[in-house]
Amino acid sequence: MGPLLLRTTASLLVGLLAMLSIFALLRAHYAPGGGFAAGLILAGAVAVQLLAHGIDRARATLRVHPRTLVGIGLVTAAIAACLGPVAGRPLLAPLPGPHIPGVTALGSVMVFDIGVYLVVAGTAVAIMFALVEDA
Repeated sequence: MGPLLLRTTASLLVGLLAMLSIFALLRAHYAPGGGFAAGLILAGAVAVQLLAHGIDRARATLRVHPRTLVGIGLVTAAIAACLGPVAGRPLLAPLPGPHIPGVTALGSVMVFDIGVYLVVAGTAVAIMFALVEDA
C-alpha cells in the first residue's frame, strides 16, 4: 500500500490521466507520437493505481488483461494498414473518414493510432505487472 496522500488522491489522478490519454489520442494523432504518448499516459494511470493500492486493484481498474489490449491493438492496426490496398491505394495510405466536430477526421490514420495506443498501453502495463509479480 502506498502513502496516505497517494491512496486518497489515486482515484482522482487515475480519472484525470485516463481522460488526458483520450484527449491526447483524439487531438494529437496527426502529431508525432499521438497514440504512443497517449498509451503511455494510460499506463501511467494504471501505475498510479498500482503504487497506491497494489496489483489486485490495478488489475481491477484495467478490467482486461494487458495481453488482450495488445492483441486487439495489433488487429486494429493491421486492419487500418490494409484498408489502403482494399481501396486500391498503397499499404498504410491514409483514407478519409467522417469528421467529428472538435476532433480530427476519423480515418484510417486514426484507426491505426488507436491500435498503437492499445499496443503501447497493454505492453507497458504488462511489463509493470510482471515486475511487481516478480518482486
